[in-house]
Amino acid sequence: KQNALMAKQLVTLNKKLEEVKGETENA
Repeated sequence: KQNALMAKQLVTLNKKLEEVKGETENA
């Protein structure tokens, strides 16, 4: 269960990073 939770958090962090990258490129 712990590994699944950590994996889910990593996916969420990666999505946020991609969003930030997109905003920086568009700016």
